[in-house]
Amino acid sequence: MEGYVERVVEARRREVAKALSRSSIGESVEVHRPLADLIIDRCEGMRINGKLDGVCRAIFKDGHQYEGEMERSKITGRGTYTWPDESTYSGGVVNGIRHGYGVYYSPVTRTTYSGHWVNGKREGKGHLAYCTGPGRGGQEREGEEGGEGGGNEEGESFYDGEWKNNRQHGTGVRRYRSGNEYRGQWREGVKEGEGEVVWGGGRREVQRSLE
Repeated sequence: MEGYVERVVEARRREVAKALSRSSIGESVEVHRPLADLIIDRCEGMRINGKLDGVCRAIFKDGHQYEGEMERSKITGRGTYTWPDESTYSGGVVNGIRHGYGVYYSPVTRTTYSGHWVNGKREGKGHLAYCTGPGRGGQEREGEEGGEGGGNEEGESFYDGEWKNNRQHGTGVRRYRSGNEYRGQWREGVKEGEGEVVWGGGRREVQRSLE
């Protein structure tokens, strides 16, 4: 049994490493290590012809867990990853990489992204929400999903729109904790061209981003 699991894990490590060489699963989304660096401690689930198939549970040596669908011992289908810091991802997975619709939540940064993923990156339509409260605040900067410490103003800001390669790209709406909104075009995480600002009181103003 142990020898079989070790062979499956080693084969998966090679496959995921090859996939990661063509993408960057962790880029700007989280600081967790790629799945290629994780070692499976044990797997639980149904076996068909010696391979895990159906709903299974994989427990990694450093505390990561995956519970969801597997196909022929590959983490493919829909499932939930849970990290030691209690961050979670629930959604589509192909060969151990986030792909399709999914929701990622980090209790550390109090950030939630719900939307589409392509090869481990946010791409297509998605909604990214940031929550702040007493003891945690931040200055939000374009192209980044966190901020620097400071302040303790309560509230939520969000970006709702299109993504490409893990960055805001295309048409989107950004709402700030103050209640102000910016509606317009984005390119690689930065506002581009002409957009509309809707102030908290309802006043509207056209703005053009500096190029």
